[in-house]
Amino acid sequence: MKFATIALTALLSASFADAKLRGDNNDNRSRRHLEPGTECVTYEKVIMNHGSNNKMEWACEFSHEDAAQYGSERMVTIDGLSNDDIKEHHAASGATVLKVGSFSYVEENVLHVASDENYVIEEMDEYVDVRHYKNRKMRRGRNLAETTGTLNTLVVRAIDRDGEQPSPTTQNLVGDVWTDALCLKNTFETCSHDAVTIQQAQNADFLTTVNGVEYQGIIDVNVDVNVDDTNESDMAWEVLTVIEGDYSIGNIEDTFDLVMVCLPPGVGGDWIAFAY
Repeated sequence: MKFATIALTALLSASFADAKLRGDNNDNRSRRHLEPGTECVTYEKVIMNHGSNNKMEWACEFSHEDAAQYGSERMVTIDGLSNDDIKEHHAASGATVLKVGSFSYVEENVLHVASDENYVIEEMDEYVDVRHYKNRKMRRGRNLAETTGTLNTLVVRAIDRDGEQPSPTTQNLVGDVWTDALCLKNTFETCSHDAVTIQQAQNADFLTTVNGVEYQGIIDVNVDVNVDDTNESDMAWEVLTVIEGDYSIGNIEDTFDLVMVCLPPGVGGDWIAFAY
């Protein structure tokens, strides 16, 4: 069982600064160069692999509109800058923006920053910029200093185009996450000394019915990709895009604090889970 954990309290932004697209006839049609000053919000991604060789990398988030224009998911991997480069510029997950120039481009779901690019990483104003994770928490009525509390949590079973789906059933996942004696909810509470709990989402329509029994806070989502033709990040973000469209909720971060996506076997490489 592989999980993509999307911590929306520190992941997704509610809006995005305008970015202009410039065509380039010399590049492949899937390569989209950006105008100078184009921005995206930086996020740190932690990948848990088998064994102890966990991995950290940086990603950047576009708006719905820009992602559609570039032909990418909202969250794209940053290529061309090392982790050290990004840290030296004082990047903070969900709190800074990467500004790039005309040599940078998006291809598929990767933002390629040219080696000679005059890029900058700037801190957002948490009181003004609606993309800042603290600003989102404030607008949702949460204390800016809050790092604890109850997280409204949705679990998603992702099903690919050919019907490939996670082996755990709906009932299995409800138990694993919330109701078993040894479950993720209890682990959160124990490790945080009861300061953090993951609440089973009670939002209307976000439930699955099995044999006449309703299981709240867990849904199945079908995506139009095959496990053999995608990777773990792209499939997880495709799931979020489908949820926002099918349930007409706008930005998913306005509804949930935490989304856990259980992916079918065969997606990606030797990873167990990842989170932003």
